[in-house]
Amino acid sequence: MIVPIGKPIANLRLYILDESLKPLPIGSIGELHIGGVGVARGYLKRPDLTEERFLASPFIDGDRLYRTGDRCRFLADGNIEYLGRLDHQVKLRGQRIELGEIDAAVLNLPAITGACTLVIDNRLVAFYSSSAAQSGLDTLLATELPAYMVPAVWVHIPTLPLNSNGKIDRKALAALPLPQTQKDYAAPRNALESLLCQLFGELLGESLTGGRAVGTTDSFFALGGDSILGLKLISRLREHGYSLTPRDLFRSPTPAALAQVTTALLTQAEQGEVTGAMPLMPLHQWFFDQQQPQAAHWNQSVLADSDRRLEPAIVQAVLDRLVGHHDALRLRFAEVDGQWQARIAPVAPAQLTCCEHPDQLLRVAQSLDLQHGPLFAAALLEGEPQRLYLVAHHLVVDAVSWTPLLEDFQHLYSGLERGEQPTLPAKTTSYRQWAEHLHVHAAKVAGEQRYWSTQISVNRPPVATVAERRTLSARWEATRTHQWLTESHAAYRTQPEELLIAALAATLAETEGRSDIVVDLERHGRDAPFDGLDVSRTVGWFTTLFPLRVSASGARGDQVRNAKEALRAVPGQGLGYGLLRQRGQLPASHGDVLFNYLGHEQTPEGWLRASSLTPPADVSPANRVTHAREVVAWLEDGVLRVEWHSVTPEADSRLPARLLEHLQALVEHCLDPQAGALMPSDFPLAKALNQKSLDKLLGKLKTKPNSQSQ
Repeated sequence: MIVPIGKPIANLRLYILDESLKPLPIGSIGELHIGGVGVARGYLKRPDLTEERFLASPFIDGDRLYRTGDRCRFLADGNIEYLGRLDHQVKLRGQRIELGEIDAAVLNLPAITGACTLVIDNRLVAFYSSSAAQSGLDTLLATELPAYMVPAVWVHIPTLPLNSNGKIDRKALAALPLPQTQKDYAAPRNALESLLCQLFGELLGESLTGGRAVGTTDSFFALGGDSILGLKLISRLREHGYSLTPRDLFRSPTPAALAQVTTALLTQAEQGEVTGAMPLMPLHQWFFDQQQPQAAHWNQSVLADSDRRLEPAIVQAVLDRLVGHHDALRLRFAEVDGQWQARIAPVAPAQLTCCEHPDQLLRVAQSLDLQHGPLFAAALLEGEPQRLYLVAHHLVVDAVSWTPLLEDFQHLYSGLERGEQPTLPAKTTSYRQWAEHLHVHAAKVAGEQRYWSTQISVNRPPVATVAERRTLSARWEATRTHQWLTESHAAYRTQPEELLIAALAATLAETEGRSDIVVDLERHGRDAPFDGLDVSRTVGWFTTLFPLRVSASGARGDQVRNAKEALRAVPGQGLGYGLLRQRGQLPASHGDVLFNYLGHEQTPEGWLRASSLTPPADVSPANRVTHAREVVAWLEDGVLRVEWHSVTPEADSRLPARLLEHLQALVEHCLDPQAGALMPSDFPLAKALNQKSLDKLLGKLKTKPNSQSQ
């Protein structure tokens, strides 16, 4: 029903504006703003509310606008149509919902005397009053409203509570206990769906699932999962005899959809000993191009406290099994005629050092040798508790590699301690086979050269050493982190990393005084589109590194759009940049910042736990930094943590906190019911679609009647 509220009277100006205070065309819905002589100066003794509701007019100097909070649109005859209150409009699972529309439909049902709908715990909850509790209300309402507007929970109360102004007291309703229901829970229908729901719950944990059982229609990514957790899901499915690819997970993120594409594991990777030459990975070449003065001391490591007594002889046996099973740990690198080459050495005993003092661990970290090996070593530090130190050169491991290594260590040790002969999970695709596929794939990326030429940055590389770099840090509280991971992405159909990149670009643009920022982006690199290959449990350095040019100009919605569209325009998961650089077909790029989002911290279960003792430095202080600024973000215990490594820490001291402030502003914008837009990347099959033509098409569609609501 159209509710026209007329036209502006003399000396009064009415505007219908979007969130950026830009006028909307006839028929478009926005917020009604009032200007002119009738506008007051503010609320008496309410400066906070005055600041929120009374704005400086962007159209007439010295004029003020009053934000009414009313959703309206201009009709063709100049009248204004009232469509409800903004504060009663919500966005749930990507759909904008007018709660008043639900209330009106409920009031039209037989025997209902009062109704009020709220969103509680991401569910529509309908409170209604009648002489007795009613059944089948959801079925009746489904004939009047779309399915996404039918409440999941119904609460009967004798009368709706009112506040002192005689309006429904929504806070009092929200405080009422809700009936135990799983109306929106879709139960698994077969064994595979049950397994997928179980694995989703185990990997995501209670902090993301809210303690509720995962249903077959719950999205892995909407619940807060990411691509690295996705690799673990793939690995867990392999243990149960099923095969799945990262591409399948992104295309079919619910248990119901995944059950349709998950297949029985029919083939296994090469299970024997892998030795001999292998092609250099693109990031291997990138590392050697740095010509670090202490190239052998550029490591990754784990220092863990042990909850059980570790016997050196059993530890040695476990390490020997690990080195034999994970081929990359036996890599060696040599420079021949100015070119670096890689080979996998035959299986040999692993290096184990028994230490009495923590200072001795540094010697273990410095003992790695690129040409002769080893590039993986361990130490057993005596004390209470006893500690295990595992260290590997970064050329042979990445952050994802440590999960299978620690899982396998604990599994092997426990079995050998009991006198058994434990077996390890079947090998996934070997590191050498992946490198060979990548080498063949290089011939297919020549067409990407033009794209990458527009992304690279001409910044001069820094000359500072690691010793001159300092680490700044910040953390976000769990509530905000959860909003960012889950609720904030419905508006623009984004991923968490895209909002992080938008916030990072805004932070640096503010600091550098320019809107164009180049982020050198690290990705785990294990999701390349290679059919038949699975590296979910393969140890090695798979990381991809590529430049991403992001504009931080415009309002918050523009910043989200720019980051999302920039990231989704990257061809082939970013593999092509490193391959073209390796072939000398692209110049080196030095972006404004090196950024790595690690996702959920991978903490394998078991009796090894992160130590409170500070481990030795992974990188020699004499080595040069690759970027003046390096930002690493990850999730730990339900909170977002940020480390900002800088060679100018005094100038950058506020930037980690500023990054989170920008992220908070972006999240708040995305949670606004008014926010949201479709973008060309939401239609990947429409290759020639740009934003202008998409907006034009959507404008035409909006003028047609909505058959769903007729």
